[in-house]
Amino acid sequence: MLEDELKQIDDHLNRLITERDQCISKLDQEKHTKQQLEQELHQEEKKQRDIERTIKEHTKQVCRVEKELRKSQTQEAAARADEAQARNNFRIAEAALARAQAQLAAVKGAAEIHSNTLDLVEKNLITCKLNLKMFGQALVMRTQVFELRRKHHLTTQAKTIQCRTQLEQIRTTLHTEETQLASQKRTITENKTKIDNQKQIIKQVKNKLQVLNNDYQRVKTQAKQKRREVPQTQGELEKQTKILQTLENEGNQLKQSVESLTEKFEQLKIESHQLQQQVQETEQQYAAKKAVNDVHHQCIVVSPVLVQTIRFRFESVLHSVSAVVAV
Repeated sequence: MLEDELKQIDDHLNRLITERDQCISKLDQEKHTKQQLEQELHQEEKKQRDIERTIKEHTKQVCRVEKELRKSQTQEAAARADEAQARNNFRIAEAALARAQAQLAAVKGAAEIHSNTLDLVEKNLITCKLNLKMFGQALVMRTQVFELRRKHHLTTQAKTIQCRTQLEQIRTTLHTEETQLASQKRTITENKTKIDNQKQIIKQVKNKLQVLNNDYQRVKTQAKQKRREVPQTQGELEKQTKILQTLENEGNQLKQSVESLTEKFEQLKIESHQLQQQVQETEQQYAAKKAVNDVHHQCIVVSPVLVQTIRFRFESVLHSVSAVVAV
């Protein structure tokens, strides 16, 4: 009877040892999963650093494009001033020519009446020659205005095309980065889910350990009761004492294993908390990246408006020059 009970106790202890080995195996699997998560987080941090570097480069490109646009505006203002000066010179030449023609008509009328005004006529002719020379200079200036307009139009058109190409590239790059940020957000959500699953597993294993500890205490109590209840011969008592001593030693070892597993679970909880903090830091970095992408998106929206404004001003200048030439 006692041997059967001791055998049952041995079987129960073997089952407890088997369950303990299973718990240790689960802990190893959780540790391997945690290492994989740490590697994934390290790769995500590296990708985020690459994205930050790419965003800085695109920001520099946008600054260079804006600088070129301001330079184009300065050149346009200088061309407008040259055009206004040429227009004024052309008007002065036309007025001088009109005065010369009027003076020539007056001189011709006076020559028919007074033949002594030949000297005055000669002076007026010299003045007419000078006025004609000024008119020729005005024509040269008008030709220069046409050439400046053509060069400025070609330069502005080339720079406008280049700016559009760069803006399209930046828009494509920002779209790619937004896609990458969305992927990172999904990865963060998956990591949170894994952390919650780890917490559930830790809770289940801890409950399992509590059950094992309760079974160990119950078996130990039963062994003590059996030792007090069964009076037998000296040899059998010594034999049962050795068996009970062996059971107590195994129970103590099992208790130590349970304590070690408990410590490992506490350590795993600490590591899970650290992993959760890393996930929160990753979310903060994601929010910062999204804010930077919003600023770049605003730059992309403003730049085409600036290009359209420059084009409208240039077309207004061309219209004014065409009107002057037509006159």
